[in-house]
Amino acid sequence: MNRRLILIDEEQANPLQFYGIGLGGDILTVKALRDLPIEEQNKILSVGEGDGVLLVGKEAYNELKSRYHFGIRNENIYDVSLLNRLSIEGGAFVRVLHRASGDPEMRKMTPIEVQYFMSQEFTKKRDFSYYKQLVIHSYQNSLQFLKYFYDSNEDLGFDYETSGMPDQIDFKITGASLCDKQYGAFFSWTDIKKSSTPEQFEDFKNRFAAILVKNQNRLWAYNLQFEQMVSFREFGVDLELCDAGVYNILDAFHGKKYSLKWTAQRCLMASTWDTDFDYLNDKLDEMYYDRIPDPDNKKNTIKVLKCNKDNFMNTKEFSEVAARYPNYVNEFIELIREDFGNTFNNIPSDILGYYCNLDSFYTLMIHLESKNKYSEACIQTYLDNMRLGARLHTGGMYKDEGYRLMYEKECNKLMSYGITYAATVHCKVKRDYHKKLANDISLYNKSCINLLSRGEFMKGDIPLIAKKIVTNNISECYESGVDEGLILVNYGEEILSAIVDGLKATGTKADKNIGRRKKPFVKIVENLESVLDTKKIPMGKGHDELELYLFFESAYKEFLNIWKTQMIDVYHIPEEFTFMGAKYSQEEYCDFIQKNYFNCTSPKDYPEIIHFFIDMYKYECVFLTSIYQNKNKLPDQEKYYINQGIDTIEGAYSHFMNNIQLYPNDIQKEAAMYMNDLYNENMETTFNSFQGFWKQADMIPSIRTDFDNMTKPYSESDFDNAFLFMRKFCIMSQLYKKYIKVKSTYVGGLFKDNDRLVKDTELLIPLRKAIDKNEENAFIKMFPHFSVCEKSTKRWSSPYHTIIAHSDIKRIVSTPKGFLLSYFDISSAEVRTLMYRSGDPKGIELFETKQDLYVHTAKIAFPDGDWNDPFFKGNKRRTFKQILLGKMYGMGDGTLSVNAMITVEEAQRLSGILFDEFKVVKQYIDDNMQYPLSHNGYLRTILGDTLRSDAWKYLYRPDGRIDNNAKSRVMRHGINYVVQGSSAVILARGFWNNIRMAKKEGFVLEPIIVVHDSNTNYFPVDKLWDIKKFYDKNFTEFCRDACGVPFLFDLLIGSNYEDAVGFNQLDDITISMSGNGKSILQILDKLDNESNIKYKIISVKDKNSKIDLNPIKESIVMNTIDNPIERFIRENGTNIFMDLSKYEVVLEKLSDRKSVV
Repeated sequence: MNRRLILIDEEQANPLQFYGIGLGGDILTVKALRDLPIEEQNKILSVGEGDGVLLVGKEAYNELKSRYHFGIRNENIYDVSLLNRLSIEGGAFVRVLHRASGDPEMRKMTPIEVQYFMSQEFTKKRDFSYYKQLVIHSYQNSLQFLKYFYDSNEDLGFDYETSGMPDQIDFKITGASLCDKQYGAFFSWTDIKKSSTPEQFEDFKNRFAAILVKNQNRLWAYNLQFEQMVSFREFGVDLELCDAGVYNILDAFHGKKYSLKWTAQRCLMASTWDTDFDYLNDKLDEMYYDRIPDPDNKKNTIKVLKCNKDNFMNTKEFSEVAARYPNYVNEFIELIREDFGNTFNNIPSDILGYYCNLDSFYTLMIHLESKNKYSEACIQTYLDNMRLGARLHTGGMYKDEGYRLMYEKECNKLMSYGITYAATVHCKVKRDYHKKLANDISLYNKSCINLLSRGEFMKGDIPLIAKKIVTNNISECYESGVDEGLILVNYGEEILSAIVDGLKATGTKADKNIGRRKKPFVKIVENLESVLDTKKIPMGKGHDELELYLFFESAYKEFLNIWKTQMIDVYHIPEEFTFMGAKYSQEEYCDFIQKNYFNCTSPKDYPEIIHFFIDMYKYECVFLTSIYQNKNKLPDQEKYYINQGIDTIEGAYSHFMNNIQLYPNDIQKEAAMYMNDLYNENMETTFNSFQGFWKQADMIPSIRTDFDNMTKPYSESDFDNAFLFMRKFCIMSQLYKKYIKVKSTYVGGLFKDNDRLVKDTELLIPLRKAIDKNEENAFIKMFPHFSVCEKSTKRWSSPYHTIIAHSDIKRIVSTPKGFLLSYFDISSAEVRTLMYRSGDPKGIELFETKQDLYVHTAKIAFPDGDWNDPFFKGNKRRTFKQILLGKMYGMGDGTLSVNAMITVEEAQRLSGILFDEFKVVKQYIDDNMQYPLSHNGYLRTILGDTLRSDAWKYLYRPDGRIDNNAKSRVMRHGINYVVQGSSAVILARGFWNNIRMAKKEGFVLEPIIVVHDSNTNYFPVDKLWDIKKFYDKNFTEFCRDACGVPFLFDLLIGSNYEDAVGFNQLDDITISMSGNGKSILQILDKLDNESNIKYKIISVKDKNSKIDLNPIKESIVMNTIDNPIERFIRENGTNIFMDLSKYEVVLEKLSDRKSVV
């Protein structure tokens, strides 16, 4: 009792730092412990009630954890080190110190921490004995408790126990617990069902469901997604529950989802309560199974059943369970026989219910003891974030699998085309380069030249040549064991004879193990030496160059053959390629060519390829890069050359080279810098990114639409015009790189890996997994993961946050019948938050009067500017936007000047003008940046939740001095973390309120994607005339009332995630849509075929020609682009369907009754 043991991992901490600081003398290293006899080890580590253990480092933690149940589930040593103490099996408490990777040393305990650890308070158990609970086994006994909880007006704890997950086909509920702060009841579904009639059991379930529906806003679960899914599966009710895990987020423990056990120990200082329950699960599992080595993977083990329903009682594990629970032996036997192999369902309801009641109680107590730290608005904001996340994970999104497969096919085709062009030109220029340095080929015989052409000469190493040819051509079809036909075709008759004769001479038939045998190769090598006659060949640099020349020459010839006979242009890409005598599918071909002839994924080979091209065109690269990086410093900027009458890139280059002294000094200096630093990353983009194309196209607009030259197949004449070649090579190499990226990350990744075949419902919430695709309402839906509030700022993250912008891959996300998709992007979300929450009167005035605050401020700075010139206006607006956002993110004037491409002095001048106009914002930013420095790194958040700068721990160097870089980061976090994080969570609360209010109004609004400041929902086609007004009220005005910021939004509507149109509500019965013909026609088709709306088209305007057309559907005609290279350039990325038409269509709603339009 009251013992204090300190166990130290000496690899992670110096044991001496724990002496003489008040921790007593019971201090031991892990190494010293393990050197002792096992009996002595057990004695030292025997701890129980009243004892405290300080575990320092990973090995100390693992040592004790191997002996005691730690009462947590998925948490690691770092997670445990965040707790003031951890309750473990036997009654002792543990404090853990952890040294994270990157930490220079183990942190020292403070005197207050030492005092607490040594005090009796450290091992004092919390007393929750006032909580009374019971397990209910029958329908009759359940009625009074069901009424008790139905009538309750208090917050309630809530927890299900189930067999399996709620989306599994064979899922079932075993019981559920409800509790208030004094009483808890576990309703055993299993027992009540057994002991009641079907009518009674149905009545019980209806009464239980009524409790959930009536009290849902006061029901506290832990992991509300699970409880909501179970309730929907069992009762068909869509609940809005509370989640006690919200207090981890509010308290700044938001980096991961922690377990209930961990959270209860952190918030309540609770003792571990499920040691026996875990013991039972583990012991029953041991009863069922032996673990044996996995025959397919020796590092793993697999479970093998070791008993059956008739003999399990003879196992020692069952005997141990029976001895521990003598009053439940018969129930154990009955349950095991009923559900053999399912350990969870084998536990008697009294035992299961006891622990479930504790789960629900501790869940409730976490809330009751934490709620007063935060405002109701703060708690509800983060609860709504969790609710929204749960719905995104359970609802899923519909997909157009046919379109995904079509996209995958198009990826393979255009990857093939792009890699072939890039590899062709690479082989051509490398062939020409190495030919000049190579030996005279007449010094080599035919067999040598054959090997050299295949890149298999191996610098004349004949044993290596022999082994490669034999081992790569094994075949049981020939007596020799090698594929004699293929060797003859690829290497010639002499080499074939040398190999076959060598095998016969040694009586050997080649097989897959021949590479390990020496004897057959002795004769083969002897024969090959005679055939190749390498002694006459002058080896050295000239020979090495010849090998490279012939390697590239043979490949170049193969590529020319492909262009001539297999792939004559981009419209004729074969399903199968023949290269070097072998046949490849498109996918195999791309992989082979990329690895061998254009390795654009290698961090070593690809830069070498790019540098080779830069060397070939260094002056052109310097010209393009110097102008592109400094175009804002030229008179008339992008119009500079056009205004001088220069309309070709060659003319611009000539002007630059002959008149460099007339260009601004910054451009002259940068050009000189690039000449001395050819492989600068800005120079590399001339060939390794799409920027290489835009370096030319931004200067000469006609290049942007020169699609014919970009589409022509490879020809050696491509090299006649340097700039044409450079941009064509850039486009073709990017064609491969971008399509393979889209294919691997999205087509074959995000839009495939998260598929589930589910049985859907009218609410668009799946009931469960479908039995098969033929089951009624079976759909494949996608379920991507969203990390809710887990970023440092408490923002969200998901794969959809980084989804590629320049691509029509998003068309895979489709809509179900009767529904459209709404996407709303919030205008200036973070700036609005900053202005409204700081209370800046000028900023609020500008937003309330719908003025552009960037233009407003720019006009003050440039009063004499031509504000009717869209180019001038847009340029100055961008500058002020960069300055305001930069200051909001804590940037200095130096960084701002670089980002805005202005001088430091100009950045200072414009920043001064900006903050003279928004003085309150300036003070708010300054105050927030200073706040964490005087508050131990904690930030002054908008909602009052806890948030700490993750740079604070680096503030002090080991010598005690302040690290100025870390200090700057902490100060920046004081404003940007606060504004970014608060904006994101407030927006998410508004997004969820839309879902909540739609349910109250009786229609389905289903969220599918949330990306920081945008939200995508499914909504009924019949609500097309109402959706904008609905969002105005339930999002914009709700956010104003609840959080003080009225977020405005731009609304897009579409039939899928890609084909969305701009949407405006002109009046109650009139709407307008702006977009391409395809997108508008798809919406009209939905209205015609999937809605009850009668409407008429009021007007159709062609926005390209600015002509009003006949107001009928047939006037809307698509302008599609068939040329895949043109689509690629216009999109600046992958695209398989492009419509360049632009229309504005106005519709008037006539009635809600379906009729023919």
